[in-house]
Amino acid sequence: MTVVLAGLMVAVSVPAQADPGRPNQHVEGDLPNGNSTVVQYSTYRTIPSAWRNVDLWYANKITGDLRLGLRNVWGYQITTSVQLGGINASYRLAANMAAGTEFAINGRAVSYLWASDDQHWAGELYW
Repeated sequence: MTVVLAGLMVAVSVPAQADPGRPNQHVEGDLPNGNSTVVQYSTYRTIPSAWRNVDLWYANKITGDLRLGLRNVWGYQITTSVQLGGINASYRLAANMAAGTEFAINGRAVSYLWASDDQHWAGELYW
């Protein structure tokens, strides 16, 4: 399995206050051509208070299915990967995260992506 480090994760919405745990953060990313390449997106977020669930409202779908998981600041994936199929649906990426947990997103396509396929995904992250 190939691992690609990418700085393609963008938080488009700017919170009115300096609260990194503010829910409803826009997330998006692109995946490379190929199969099973894990992309480690670079934006980290922090859980502000204890025992939060992390959910994603999946709004923009790649061609095929997407798998997302969360990793810690040391690069280890701390959740199992969740397969996202249909759009306009909510998916639980993690349950009962401890206060102060810092995480970023790992993503990969389930099937092979050709250059002509839609490789961009987006959604809203909640906790």
